[in-house]
Amino acid sequence: MRWIIFAILLLTCITSAYSAIVQGRIYDIELTPQEGVVVEIFPERQVYVSQDGIYSFTVNEGTYILQATKKPDLKIEEQIIVKQKENYTIDLILLPDISEETYLLQETGVSLEKEEKQKISYWWLTILVLFILSIIFFIKKKRKQEVKQKSDNYQPQVLTEIKPPADKLEQIIISFIKKEGGRTSQKDLRKNIPYSEAKISLVITQLESEGKIKKIKKGRGNIIVLN
Repeated sequence: MRWIIFAILLLTCITSAYSAIVQGRIYDIELTPQEGVVVEIFPERQVYVSQDGIYSFTVNEGTYILQATKKPDLKIEEQIIVKQKENYTIDLILLPDISEETYLLQETGVSLEKEEKQKISYWWLTILVLFILSIIFFIKKKRKQEVKQKSDNYQPQVLTEIKPPADKLEQIIISFIKKEGGRTSQKDLRKNIPYSEAKISLVITQLESEGKIKKIKKGRGNIIVLN
């Protein structure tokens, strides 16, 4: 039993002979001492919660990572190499968590990229709508111009009276006089027969020379009497 106790004491002495102390203070970026900081050392996985801005670890020879974090977003990591038994004073300065900022920047970048793509999409959509409206406006304007041009060039069709052949005009005049009881005015002839006044006068003169009618002067007009 004594030998076991002696071996444990000897092992403890040997371990302490090769151990070192890693200690220091914890600040923020303005060199203000920080409280409530969780300090860890790897790979031995020792944890020290600093209440007064000071930390301390006892470690053996080797390479270690010191990590200090303070919520919500302060963090620092330091690598140290312990080669011999001595006190290592390493002050830690907490910085904003870069990984968190990187994530936020990435998220912000993605959001900005999406927003930019949406702006580009809206821009092209606006151009497309304006292009379509321009085409519609151009078509309507062209149609209006065509309608106006047709309206300007439109000439109403004059319905000409159907005139009987010239060789039948004498028969028509004689028939009309007979219908009026063998007596009518030259003015009534012009009103009822679709020929010019000159043409009718010429035919009346021809009929009078042939003895088929008699023309009697009355006022400013003539009375046509059938023989």
